[in-house]
Amino acid sequence: MNLLWICPEEKGGIRTYSDGLWPYIQKEAVSRGHHAVALNETPTVQAVSAARPDWIHIQHEFGLFGSKIPWFYRFPKTIQTIRQAAPQARICVTAHSVLSPDYRYPVFGRGWLQRILRKLVNLFLIPSWVKLWTKGTWGIVDGALVHSESQIQILDRSGCLRTAVIPHYCYEPRKVFGTKKVPGESPILLLFGYFTPEKGQELLLQALERIITPVHVVFAGGVRRKEDQAYFDRCQALMEKLRARHRITVTGFVPEAEIDDWFAKASLVIAPFLETSGSGSITQAFSRGAAVVASDLPLNLDLLNRQKGLFAPFKTGDAESLETVIRRLLSDPNEIQSLSLAALAYAAQTTPAETAKRHFDFYQRILS
Repeated sequence: MNLLWICPEEKGGIRTYSDGLWPYIQKEAVSRGHHAVALNETPTVQAVSAARPDWIHIQHEFGLFGSKIPWFYRFPKTIQTIRQAAPQARICVTAHSVLSPDYRYPVFGRGWLQRILRKLVNLFLIPSWVKLWTKGTWGIVDGALVHSESQIQILDRSGCLRTAVIPHYCYEPRKVFGTKKVPGESPILLLFGYFTPEKGQELLLQALERIITPVHVVFAGGVRRKEDQAYFDRCQALMEKLRARHRITVTGFVPEAEIDDWFAKASLVIAPFLETSGSGSITQAFSRGAAVVASDLPLNLDLLNRQKGLFAPFKTGDAESLETVIRRLLSDPNEIQSLSLAALAYAAQTTPAETAKRHFDFYQRILS
Protein backbone atom coordinates (compact mmCIF):
# COMPACT_ATOMS: atom_id res chain seq x y z
CA MET A 1 0.00 0.00 0.00
CA ASN A 2 1.16 3.53 -0.75
CA LEU A 3 1.64 6.32 1.78
CA LEU A 4 1.96 9.95 0.63
CA TRP A 5 3.62 12.07 3.33
CA ILE A 6 2.96 15.81 2.86
CA CYS A 7 4.69 18.73 4.59
CA PRO A 8 3.88 22.02 2.81
CA GLU A 9 6.65 24.06 4.45
CA GLU A 10 9.96 25.04 2.87
CA LYS A 11 11.76 25.94 6.11
CA GLY A 12 10.70 26.11 9.72
CA GLY A 13 9.78 24.07 12.78
CA ILE A 14 7.18 21.85 11.11
CA ARG A 15 9.56 21.03 8.27
CA THR A 16 12.28 20.20 10.82
CA TYR A 17 9.83 17.90 12.61
CA SER A 18 8.81 16.23 9.35
CA ASP A 19 12.35 15.80 8.03
CA GLY A 20 13.53 14.34 11.33
CA LEU A 21 10.76 11.73 11.40
CA TRP A 22 10.60 10.92 7.69
CA PRO A 23 13.56 8.44 7.48
CA TYR A 24 11.98 6.39 10.26
CA ILE A 25 8.58 6.51 8.56
CA GLN A 26 10.24 5.20 5.40
CA LYS A 27 12.00 2.42 7.29
CA GLU A 28 8.82 1.41 9.12
CA ALA A 29 6.89 1.39 5.84
CA VAL A 30 9.39 -0.99 4.25
CA SER A 31 9.37 -3.29 7.29
CA ARG A 32 5.57 -3.59 6.97
CA GLY A 33 5.61 -4.11 3.22
CA HIS A 34 4.41 -0.64 2.24
CA HIS A 35 5.75 2.13 0.00
CA ALA A 36 6.16 5.75 1.19
CA VAL A 37 6.73 8.95 -0.79
CA ALA A 38 7.28 12.48 0.58
CA LEU A 39 5.88 15.67 -0.95
CA ASN A 40 7.32 18.85 0.57
CA GLU A 41 5.01 21.36 -1.08
CA THR A 42 1.34 22.26 -1.26
CA PRO A 43 -0.25 19.28 -3.02
CA THR A 44 -1.63 19.59 -6.54
CA VAL A 45 -3.97 17.21 -8.34
CA GLN A 46 -1.08 16.09 -10.56
CA ALA A 47 1.34 15.40 -7.68
CA VAL A 48 -1.20 13.47 -5.63
CA SER A 49 -2.43 11.45 -8.62
CA ALA A 50 1.14 10.49 -9.53
CA ALA A 51 1.74 9.03 -6.05
CA ARG A 52 -1.39 6.82 -6.27
CA PRO A 53 -1.79 6.89 -2.48
CA ASP A 54 -3.92 4.58 -0.37
CA TRP A 55 -3.48 6.91 2.57
CA ILE A 56 -2.12 10.41 2.99
CA HIS A 57 -0.53 12.05 6.01
CA ILE A 58 -0.39 15.86 6.18
CA GLN A 59 1.59 17.98 8.63
CA HIS A 60 -0.92 20.66 9.58
CA GLU A 61 -0.38 24.08 11.08
CA PHE A 62 -2.73 26.94 10.24
CA GLY A 63 0.06 29.15 8.91
CA LEU A 64 1.12 26.48 6.40
CA PHE A 65 -2.20 26.91 4.63
CA GLY A 66 -2.27 30.68 4.30
CA SER A 67 -3.54 31.85 7.68
CA LYS A 68 -6.13 30.98 10.28
CA ILE A 69 -8.12 34.02 9.05
CA PRO A 70 -11.06 32.53 7.11
CA TRP A 71 -10.58 34.45 3.85
CA PHE A 72 -6.98 33.25 3.59
CA TYR A 73 -7.23 29.75 5.09
CA ARG A 74 -6.58 27.22 2.31
CA PHE A 75 -6.74 23.89 4.15
CA PRO A 76 -10.35 23.00 3.23
CA LYS A 77 -9.52 23.73 -0.42
CA THR A 78 -6.39 21.58 -0.15
CA ILE A 79 -8.44 18.63 1.14
CA GLN A 80 -10.89 19.16 -1.72
CA THR A 81 -7.97 18.99 -4.17
CA ILE A 82 -6.67 15.79 -2.60
CA ARG A 83 -10.10 14.15 -2.63
CA GLN A 84 -10.41 15.01 -6.30
CA ALA A 85 -7.01 13.50 -7.11
CA ALA A 86 -7.31 10.39 -4.90
CA PRO A 87 -10.95 9.79 -3.92
CA GLN A 88 -10.17 6.33 -2.52
CA ALA A 89 -7.37 7.51 -0.18
CA ARG A 90 -7.78 8.01 3.55
CA ILE A 91 -6.43 11.30 4.88
CA CYS A 92 -4.94 11.92 8.30
CA VAL A 93 -3.09 14.89 9.76
CA THR A 94 -0.72 15.72 12.56
CA ALA A 95 -2.34 18.71 14.25
CA HIS A 96 0.63 20.79 15.36
CA SER A 97 -1.64 23.59 16.53
CA VAL A 98 -5.12 22.97 17.95
CA LEU A 99 -7.28 25.99 18.67
CA SER A 100 -9.87 25.59 21.38
CA PRO A 101 -13.39 27.08 21.06
CA ASP A 102 -12.39 29.79 23.54
CA TYR A 103 -9.16 30.72 21.72
CA ARG A 104 -8.45 34.43 21.42
CA TYR A 105 -5.51 36.22 19.81
CA PRO A 106 -2.88 37.00 22.48
CA VAL A 107 -2.20 40.66 23.11
CA PHE A 108 0.78 40.41 25.45
CA GLY A 109 4.03 41.63 23.93
CA ARG A 110 2.39 43.43 21.01
CA GLY A 111 2.57 47.11 20.11
CA TRP A 112 -0.33 49.36 21.05
CA LEU A 113 -1.95 49.26 17.58
CA GLN A 114 -1.73 45.46 17.44
CA ARG A 115 -3.26 45.24 20.92
CA ILE A 116 -6.23 47.37 19.88
CA LEU A 117 -6.80 45.44 16.63
CA ARG A 118 -6.51 42.06 18.34
CA LYS A 119 -8.94 43.03 21.08
CA LEU A 120 -11.50 44.12 18.48
CA VAL A 121 -11.06 40.90 16.49
CA ASN A 122 -11.34 38.84 19.69
CA LEU A 123 -14.57 40.57 20.61
CA PHE A 124 -16.40 40.72 17.29
CA LEU A 125 -14.96 38.18 14.83
CA ILE A 126 -13.36 35.15 16.44
CA PRO A 127 -16.58 33.64 17.84
CA SER A 128 -17.80 33.21 14.27
CA TRP A 129 -14.46 31.76 13.10
CA VAL A 130 -14.26 28.93 15.63
CA LYS A 131 -16.28 26.46 13.52
CA LEU A 132 -13.74 26.72 10.68
CA TRP A 133 -10.86 26.02 13.09
CA THR A 134 -12.59 22.96 14.56
CA LYS A 135 -15.25 21.17 12.50
CA GLY A 136 -14.07 22.85 9.31
CA THR A 137 -10.55 21.49 9.88
CA TRP A 138 -10.60 18.23 11.86
CA GLY A 139 -14.07 17.19 10.77
CA ILE A 140 -13.08 16.94 7.07
CA VAL A 141 -10.26 14.38 7.47
CA ASP A 142 -10.33 10.66 8.31
CA GLY A 143 -7.99 10.84 11.29
CA ALA A 144 -5.85 13.21 13.31
CA LEU A 145 -2.88 12.96 15.65
CA VAL A 146 -2.00 15.40 18.42
CA HIS A 147 0.98 15.62 20.77
CA SER A 148 -0.97 16.19 23.99
CA GLU A 149 -3.86 14.60 25.88
CA SER A 150 -5.27 18.06 26.53
CA GLN A 151 -5.91 18.53 22.79
CA ILE A 152 -7.72 15.28 21.99
CA GLN A 153 -11.16 16.34 23.23
CA ILE A 154 -11.24 19.31 20.85
CA LEU A 155 -10.66 16.99 17.87
CA ASP A 156 -13.28 14.52 19.07
CA ARG A 157 -15.86 17.28 19.44
CA SER A 158 -14.97 18.56 15.96
CA GLY A 159 -16.28 15.38 14.36
CA CYS A 160 -12.95 13.66 13.71
CA LEU A 161 -13.77 9.95 13.98
CA ARG A 162 -10.28 8.59 14.64
CA THR A 163 -7.83 10.40 16.89
CA ALA A 164 -4.75 9.50 18.90
CA VAL A 165 -2.04 11.08 21.02
CA ILE A 166 1.53 10.57 19.82
CA PRO A 167 3.96 12.80 21.75
CA HIS A 168 6.39 15.04 19.90
CA TYR A 169 9.42 12.82 19.36
CA CYS A 170 12.84 13.41 20.87
CA TYR A 171 16.02 12.68 18.98
CA GLU A 172 18.08 9.72 20.13
CA PRO A 173 19.12 10.52 23.72
CA ARG A 174 22.72 11.51 24.29
CA LYS A 175 24.43 13.40 27.11
CA VAL A 176 25.42 16.77 25.64
CA PHE A 177 24.09 19.25 28.19
CA GLY A 178 26.70 20.83 30.45
CA THR A 179 29.67 18.88 29.11
CA LYS A 180 31.58 22.05 28.16
CA LYS A 181 30.87 24.23 31.18
CA VAL A 182 33.97 26.12 32.26
CA PRO A 183 34.62 26.09 36.04
CA GLY A 184 34.58 29.58 37.49
CA GLU A 185 32.64 31.16 34.62
CA SER A 186 29.10 32.50 35.07
CA PRO A 187 26.30 29.94 34.56
CA ILE A 188 24.70 30.13 31.10
CA LEU A 189 20.92 30.34 30.80
CA LEU A 190 20.02 29.16 27.29
CA LEU A 191 16.79 30.06 25.49
CA PHE A 192 16.42 28.47 22.05
CA GLY A 193 14.08 29.85 19.40
CA TYR A 194 13.24 32.79 17.17
CA PHE A 195 12.30 36.06 18.85
CA THR A 196 8.52 36.14 19.12
CA PRO A 197 6.19 37.11 21.99
CA GLU A 198 5.02 33.50 22.39
CA LYS A 199 8.58 32.33 23.19
CA GLY A 200 8.89 34.71 26.15
CA GLN A 201 12.36 36.25 25.67
CA GLU A 202 11.09 39.46 27.25
CA LEU A 203 9.98 37.54 30.34
CA LEU A 204 13.47 36.07 30.80
CA LEU A 205 14.91 39.59 30.60
CA GLN A 206 12.49 40.73 33.29
CA ALA A 207 13.62 37.80 35.44
CA LEU A 208 17.26 38.65 34.75
CA GLU A 209 16.70 42.04 36.34
CA ARG A 210 15.91 40.21 39.60
CA ILE A 211 18.75 37.67 39.49
CA ILE A 212 21.63 38.75 41.72
CA THR A 213 23.81 35.70 41.03
CA PRO A 214 26.15 36.37 38.07
CA VAL A 215 24.67 34.61 35.03
CA HIS A 216 24.98 34.93 31.27
CA VAL A 217 21.87 34.68 29.09
CA VAL A 218 22.14 33.26 25.58
CA PHE A 219 19.26 33.83 23.17
CA ALA A 220 19.96 31.21 20.51
CA GLY A 221 17.93 32.62 17.65
CA GLY A 222 17.09 35.75 15.73
CA VAL A 223 14.13 37.32 13.94
CA ARG A 224 12.38 35.10 11.40
CA ARG A 225 9.25 37.12 10.55
CA LYS A 226 9.00 40.79 9.72
CA GLU A 227 6.11 41.18 12.15
CA ASP A 228 8.37 40.11 15.04
CA GLN A 229 10.96 42.85 14.44
CA ALA A 230 9.13 45.25 16.77
CA TYR A 231 9.22 42.65 19.54
CA PHE A 232 12.93 42.08 19.00
CA ASP A 233 13.53 45.84 19.12
CA ARG A 234 11.63 46.06 22.40
CA CYS A 235 13.77 43.27 23.86
CA GLN A 236 16.88 45.13 22.71
CA ALA A 237 15.63 48.30 24.40
CA LEU A 238 15.03 46.37 27.62
CA MET A 239 18.60 45.03 27.49
CA GLU A 240 19.84 48.61 27.29
CA LYS A 241 17.57 49.71 30.13
CA LEU A 242 18.87 46.91 32.33
CA ARG A 243 22.46 47.76 31.36
CA ALA A 244 22.87 44.04 30.82
CA ARG A 245 24.53 43.84 27.39
CA HIS A 246 27.63 42.28 28.90
CA ARG A 247 25.45 39.53 30.39
CA ILE A 248 23.60 38.67 27.16
CA THR A 249 24.45 37.02 23.84
CA VAL A 250 22.07 37.01 20.86
CA THR A 251 23.35 34.46 18.35
CA GLY A 252 20.98 34.92 15.44
CA PHE A 253 20.07 31.77 13.50
CA VAL A 254 21.96 28.74 14.83
CA PRO A 255 23.02 26.19 12.18
CA GLU A 256 22.33 22.55 12.99
CA ALA A 257 26.06 21.83 13.37
CA GLU A 258 26.36 24.38 16.21
CA ILE A 259 23.32 23.43 18.31
CA ASP A 260 25.08 20.78 20.41
CA ASP A 261 27.83 23.24 21.34
CA TRP A 262 25.37 25.67 22.93
CA PHE A 263 23.65 22.92 24.91
CA ALA A 264 27.07 21.68 26.05
CA LYS A 265 27.90 25.11 27.50
CA ALA A 266 24.53 25.63 29.21
CA SER A 267 23.81 25.42 32.94
CA LEU A 268 20.02 25.61 32.46
CA VAL A 269 17.71 25.66 29.45
CA ILE A 270 14.86 28.15 29.84
CA ALA A 271 11.51 27.73 28.01
CA PRO A 272 9.40 30.64 29.29
CA PHE A 273 6.69 30.23 26.64
CA LEU A 274 3.53 32.28 27.01
CA GLU A 275 1.72 29.87 24.68
CA THR A 276 2.72 26.67 22.94
CA SER A 277 1.30 23.99 20.66
CA GLY A 278 4.04 21.54 21.66
CA SER A 279 7.38 23.11 20.90
CA GLY A 280 10.16 21.06 19.32
CA SER A 281 12.76 23.19 21.09
CA ILE A 282 11.87 21.51 24.41
CA THR A 283 12.22 18.00 22.96
CA GLN A 284 15.55 19.06 21.44
CA ALA A 285 16.66 19.92 24.97
CA PHE A 286 15.37 16.66 26.47
CA SER A 287 17.21 14.57 23.88
CA ARG A 288 20.47 16.23 24.94
CA GLY A 289 19.85 15.63 28.64
CA ALA A 290 19.17 19.27 29.48
CA ALA A 291 17.85 20.55 32.79
CA VAL A 292 14.84 22.58 31.63
CA VAL A 293 12.84 25.34 33.31
CA ALA A 294 9.46 25.73 31.58
CA SER A 295 6.18 27.56 32.06
CA ASP A 296 3.24 25.63 33.49
CA LEU A 297 1.09 25.71 30.35
CA PRO A 298 -1.32 22.75 30.00
CA LEU A 299 0.66 21.13 27.18
CA ASN A 300 3.84 21.37 29.25
CA LEU A 301 2.16 19.89 32.31
CA ASP A 302 1.09 16.93 30.16
CA LEU A 303 4.80 16.19 29.78
CA LEU A 304 5.16 16.04 33.56
CA ASN A 305 2.31 13.52 33.66
CA ARG A 306 4.31 11.28 31.31
CA GLN A 307 7.64 11.66 33.11
CA LYS A 308 7.81 12.83 36.71
CA GLY A 309 10.48 15.49 37.31
CA LEU A 310 11.00 16.06 33.59
CA PHE A 311 11.39 19.83 33.99
CA ALA A 312 11.10 22.51 36.66
CA PRO A 313 7.84 24.43 36.21
CA PHE A 314 7.16 28.07 37.00
CA LYS A 315 4.01 30.19 36.77
CA THR A 316 3.39 31.22 33.16
CA GLY A 317 4.07 34.89 32.49
CA ASP A 318 5.42 35.52 36.02
CA ALA A 319 9.00 36.86 36.00
CA GLU A 320 9.28 36.58 39.77
CA SER A 321 8.30 32.91 39.70
CA LEU A 322 10.80 32.28 36.89
CA GLU A 323 13.59 34.01 38.83
CA THR A 324 12.79 31.99 41.96
CA VAL A 325 13.05 28.65 40.13
CA ILE A 326 16.28 29.65 38.36
CA ARG A 327 17.87 30.78 41.64
CA ARG A 328 16.82 27.56 43.38
CA LEU A 329 18.28 25.33 40.68
CA LEU A 330 21.56 27.21 40.38
CA SER A 331 22.13 26.59 44.08
CA ASP A 332 21.28 22.87 43.84
CA PRO A 333 23.48 20.84 41.42
CA ASN A 334 21.75 17.64 42.55
CA GLU A 335 18.37 18.85 41.30
CA ILE A 336 19.92 19.87 37.99
CA GLN A 337 21.40 16.37 37.69
CA SER A 338 18.01 14.83 38.49
CA LEU A 339 16.31 16.91 35.77
CA SER A 340 18.99 15.89 33.28
CA LEU A 341 18.52 12.18 33.99
CA ALA A 342 14.72 12.50 33.70
CA ALA A 343 15.13 14.25 30.33
CA LEU A 344 17.27 11.41 28.96
CA ALA A 345 14.81 8.81 30.26
CA TYR A 346 11.91 10.58 28.55
CA ALA A 347 13.86 10.89 25.29
CA ALA A 348 14.52 7.14 25.35
CA GLN A 349 10.75 6.51 25.41
CA THR A 350 9.89 8.91 22.56
CA THR A 351 12.51 8.24 19.89
CA PRO A 352 11.71 8.82 16.20
CA ALA A 353 11.71 5.04 15.63
CA GLU A 354 9.10 4.48 18.35
CA THR A 355 7.08 7.43 17.05
CA ALA A 356 7.07 5.98 13.51
CA LYS A 357 5.76 2.65 14.83
CA ARG A 358 2.92 4.45 16.60
CA HIS A 359 2.08 6.25 13.36
CA PHE A 360 1.66 2.98 11.47
CA ASP A 361 -0.43 1.47 14.25
CA PHE A 362 -2.71 4.48 13.86
CA TYR A 363 -2.78 4.13 10.07
CA GLN A 364 -3.99 0.57 10.52
CA ARG A 365 -6.96 1.89 12.50
CA ILE A 366 -7.80 4.32 9.70
CA LEU A 367 -7.46 1.78 6.90
CA SER A 368 -9.56 -0.78 8.72
